[in-house]
Amino acid sequence: SVIDSGLYHIYDAAEGRRYVDGLAHITEPGGHLYLFAFADGPSAPGGGLTREDIASDFGQGWEMETIDYAPGEINQAFEHPELLADLKMWFAVIRRTASNRDAR
Repeated sequence: SVIDSGLYHIYDAAEGRRYVDGLAHITEPGGHLYLFAFADGPSAPGGGLTREDIASDFGQGWEMETIDYAPGEINQAFEHPELLADLKMWFAVIRRTASNRDAR
């Protein structure tokens, strides 16, 4: 299983697809990704991700078991934590369903 707490949402669309391809390479069928990422919104760094963004990138060879909004906290060492107040976060559990030979 893999835990992603704040990485996937930094990538643009093409980089996000490469990230998913990399996860597919290291995650065996039945393995899980536990994803914690910024949801889309005006204060989300990089604009955040929509549910559809995540579903699209993980559409082939993966199954979205759950995806819900979750509270997130910003490290107070961040220079301006108030800029990231009221952020929405996604917490998703995504299961690998295919082997590397079957799908990405």
